[in-house]
Amino acid sequence: MIKRGFNKGFVNDKCKKEHNKKFKCLFMGMKKIAVVNLAAAGAMITIPGLFSDCNVMANQKVKLSIGKNKLVNKSKYGYLQVATQGKSNSQGYRSVNSRKMTTAYHLPSSYGSTSKAVKNQLPWGTCWIFSAIGTMEYTADKKESSDHIFSEEEMLRSFTKKSNVGWQLTNKNDGGNEEMSAGYLVSHGAVSSDIPYDTKNVLMELTYINHEQSQSAYRATDIKFFQKNYNQDQTLTDNYINEVKQAVYNNGSVLTLANWNYLYIKGNSMNSINSNARDNLNHAVVIVGWDDNYDKSNFLQKPKNNGAFLVRNSWGTNDHGYYWVSYEDKSIVPTYTIQDYEKTASNERIYNLEEGALCPTVTINKKTAGFVNVFSLKGKEQLDKISFYTSDVGAEYQIYYVPLDQDGNLDLNGMKAISESGTVNYEGYYTKQIKSPIIKQGKVAIMVVIKSSGKNTSMGAEGTYDAASAKYYVPSISKGESYLVTDYGSQDSYKENYGNWTIKLTTRNANDKSVTQDNKIQNIKKEITEKDLGLHSISDLELDAGNVVYNGKNKKPNTIVITDNDELLDLNDDYYAVYKNNKKIGLATVTIKGKSFFVGSKTKKFWIHPDKVESLKVKQKRNIRLVLQRNITAIRFRKNKGGVTGYRIKYSTRRDMKHCKYIMTKKNVCKIKNRHKLYVRVKAYKQVGTKKVYSVKWAK
Repeated sequence: MIKRGFNKGFVNDKCKKEHNKKFKCLFMGMKKIAVVNLAAAGAMITIPGLFSDCNVMANQKVKLSIGKNKLVNKSKYGYLQVATQGKSNSQGYRSVNSRKMTTAYHLPSSYGSTSKAVKNQLPWGTCWIFSAIGTMEYTADKKESSDHIFSEEEMLRSFTKKSNVGWQLTNKNDGGNEEMSAGYLVSHGAVSSDIPYDTKNVLMELTYINHEQSQSAYRATDIKFFQKNYNQDQTLTDNYINEVKQAVYNNGSVLTLANWNYLYIKGNSMNSINSNARDNLNHAVVIVGWDDNYDKSNFLQKPKNNGAFLVRNSWGTNDHGYYWVSYEDKSIVPTYTIQDYEKTASNERIYNLEEGALCPTVTINKKTAGFVNVFSLKGKEQLDKISFYTSDVGAEYQIYYVPLDQDGNLDLNGMKAISESGTVNYEGYYTKQIKSPIIKQGKVAIMVVIKSSGKNTSMGAEGTYDAASAKYYVPSISKGESYLVTDYGSQDSYKENYGNWTIKLTTRNANDKSVTQDNKIQNIKKEITEKDLGLHSISDLELDAGNVVYNGKNKKPNTIVITDNDELLDLNDDYYAVYKNNKKIGLATVTIKGKSFFVGSKTKKFWIHPDKVESLKVKQKRNIRLVLQRNITAIRFRKNKGGVTGYRIKYSTRRDMKHCKYIMTKKNVCKIKNRHKLYVRVKAYKQVGTKKVYSVKWAK
């Protein structure tokens, strides 16, 4: 600033070198301070390796607590219950985070309809498919005021070995669960397919449907999993009931697990007082309404109070197509509701490293952690939305773009926030519009940073689904696909006991300038400015090129590059340099070009000087017989390499070289007639056009 404001130059080369050194230190220090301030504000995590004095343990690994997906209680209806490690009760549900439950307000005493046709899963164990598709249908019906019919068959075929994504189902009786169906709806969505539900049982005989070639889908973007809350007698709490009713009212339906038993049935009412009924969940249905005044006397075993949920089944209209379940029933578990969705378009592509095989709890013993997936884009595409799964209710999150270096490793120092920070209000899937779309081609790394309100952080990941007799899902993870980032640094997840993180990327064709947000297509500017992209332009380039001397090798002086926001950039990380004519003595050129989030270029020229003259020898000769004859000073030195033109000899009778004289010569020897002692200096030079380029230093 002093240099620019007061038009000050450099006293000498030493001062200039010192200036450049301190200038770089200053800006690196400012950069570090800015990161610390952001970290203190909860905006981002501490970047490993940024500070040398961090209290970091070398070669440490983060402690992980990983849930195990073991399928149990396989039933003829098709629901597969999951027994997972670290759950809070014998029923195998997710651990309940203590929080204030949402209470339903201004809801009618009754709501719902039985007008929508009931589908039939036939004798096959596909209730988990029908309940999920039904939930998607009701959500679309609610928000678009029309009757939607989506394909169970197309969803089902995605879980076969032919899909080549890890699923291993061989027939329709293999079954599934809510985690599988929710993962599918976020990864692909439901479609109005012409393919009917096939009566065959063996899935391997059916043709796999490539989703990239299928028609536009209703893709679930936000799915809320309910926190299970029960009274002491195992009935649903009032808050739990109100949450379900509110979800049905807002979203049309709630997918629900059940212990189906015909012994519980009285007409079209179902009720169980068995407190252990949830231990044997065997069916999946859809809650589509309620009636607070539904008479308790309609139930086989009379509950204490009136009130019931309206449930849609999947065995056709003649077999309890719609039925009622008491609020006090102990055989149902309301599980998830679809909060929002999008209609995918032909120019949209969804990237998944996992296919909904959710390992419920991957817990990290860190309050803040970053979860990274690296996606390989198939073309020039515009990043649009990011979806992810987390169970950290109350945590803060933010999404970052992480550049990759030339070796494909994460460049955490260059990561940029591409979304506003948010709060995790429920366990489940979230989808967020990217604030600053980035047009990329090739690999792109996306990190979701979770800052937990507790001591540990968790993120959904894919896990192995297995049963006693068979594998249902086998995750596949390659090196460089998923990373865990903490203050210990970044560690590749390919050697861990889980697969890729549940982070999904949605892109659009780079030629399309529209993005989807809140189910609405919004136009963005035809010309995306640097500011819109979160980029900065290179504004200045300084070279430490004052002492560049020929030695037969390519010369690359230090570069100091500054952006329009006074940020000091790092070579190879933020920009790269291209040199021309930088080997021979003469005028060389360097052009720096921004990369990652920095754009623009700057070009500067610099001189490569001849090397210093070596082996300078000066001898004086005196003729004794001829006293009047002047003495002769003989000068000799080694010829310079690099094709120099000649030499400049400077001599004086004074040590301080005042009143000096000059001689230009093309030879490495010279004689000077003189009567007194001489002091001599020599420089080599090369003629470049009209300019003589001299050695930086005199030979003395």
